[in-house]
Amino acid sequence: LAGQNPWWKTVNWEANDRHLSMLGESKFTYDRGGYVPEKKGVIVVYGPRQVGKTTWVKMEIAKKLGAVEKVTDLAYINAEVLKDRFEFYETVKTVNSIYNPKHIYVDEVNSVNDWERAVKALVDENAFKEKQVTLTGSSSINIMKKTEQLPGRMASGQYKYRFYPLSFSEVAKAYGVSI
Repeated sequence: LAGQNPWWKTVNWEANDRHLSMLGESKFTYDRGGYVPEKKGVIVVYGPRQVGKTTWVKMEIAKKLGAVEKVTDLAYINAEVLKDRFEFYETVKTVNSIYNPKHIYVDEVNSVNDWERAVKALVDENAFKEKQVTLTGSSSINIMKKTEQLPGRMASGQYKYRFYPLSFSEVAKAYGVSI
């Protein structure tokens, strides 16, 4: 867990982060800042692979580090390394009991079978009370179907945010061309 959250121990962790390093080396970047609002509860950010969801999460963490009381207020969990919903549930419970973070980011939650059942149990146990929990995923159909099974357990108002690949005008803007 500490390996997935290098900011807990290292001040300049961004320099060694694969996603942020690639972003820094990129000639063209596109800022998605402000696309997903700050809100309490469970929200979902989904979209195809390689559109920048993980990079966005790491950028959000880097931005929020200056505003939190302790570095462990921000927790990142890569769900692709979790075996099943039980391990997902236990990981979140452990993170909450030891660190009690204010923001939890679960990346690629759709890689865990029946992830929505673990989220339902965690919400029902108030494990996410007064927290912002962001779930990301690449399987749009999986995410959409599974969030429908969580009525009353997601953040109030809009809680699903889709990251699309850049449109032609956005690519042109990245190249400095005004359309």
